[in-house]
Amino acid sequence: MSLRHALVLALVASHAAFASEPVLPAETQAGMNEAAGQQLRAAEAELERVLDALQTKHKGNPEALRRLRQSQAAWVAYREAQSELPWAPSHDNELGSVYPMCVANLKTHLTEARVQELRALLTSEEGDVCASHW
Repeated sequence: MSLRHALVLALVASHAAFASEPVLPAETQAGMNEAAGQQLRAAEAELERVLDALQTKHKGNPEALRRLRQSQAAWVAYREAQSELPWAPSHDNELGSVYPMCVANLKTHLTEARVQELRALLTSEEGDVCASHW
């Protein structure tokens, strides 16, 4: 067997070994879309936990709860509008299969920022008269 023949066989064997390995879901666009969706669901679950903590903290204060609901409803509308803004309607189709991932990533970023905003309501700094009174 010549050296060239041995190299070709080694190359074919190594390609076959890699080709037989399963493709991880995150290595496909569908997998990346699913991973982005999972990250969004995790951020939304954390948001719900923080909202629950705020509601529990002010269970006996209907005005505080009304303001929280009003603020959250406005934020949800903002998030939906903001997540459509970067891509003009005529360009949605140009993004093709990555579009769901792009939208999920943006919504995740916005949701994580909202979680931080709401968490700040749960804590207050001594001496800061403008701090949250939640």
